[in-house]
Amino acid sequence: MASKNFDPGNYQVLICKTIEDDEEMFVARVAELPDVAVYESTSAIAYRVALRVITALHDAAVEEKRPFPMPLSSQPEAQFNGRVTVRFSRSDHARISHWANEEDVSLNSLIATTMSRALGERDARRQSTATVGVEVVAGYFSTNVEVVDWKH
Repeated sequence: MASKNFDPGNYQVLICKTIEDDEEMFVARVAELPDVAVYESTSAIAYRVALRVITALHDAAVEEKRPFPMPLSSQPEAQFNGRVTVRFSRSDHARISHWANEEDVSLNSLIATTMSRALGERDARRQSTATVGVEVVAGYFSTNVEVVDWKH
């Protein structure tokens, strides 16, 4: 039985166009459930089916008294301290260092700013994808849904 407060729309669904068996398809993947992939003919259908899959997996976890991953957006930021170690190839390290020198900023500042900009662009793309109409129809699952190995 579904929790009344559960909203599959809080999960991060990324939709990409792909070619499968010479046919253009859209694959929807869920960041919090990396083993879920939904293949459909349109991005809107892929998104709606992905939401139904998230709901079905959540309901199964609740029924079986198993934990279920929280949406990334609701995970506490306290577990992140703002520090991360990144390894680059020597040639990329040199190129990035030269770029930072050209911009007259520190290497750390260049990387942090570039990543922040990329995240903003990514969020904007996801926002425009998430605005497609959402209609959850319980009980319908496309044959194009693939749950490879859900362990959460």
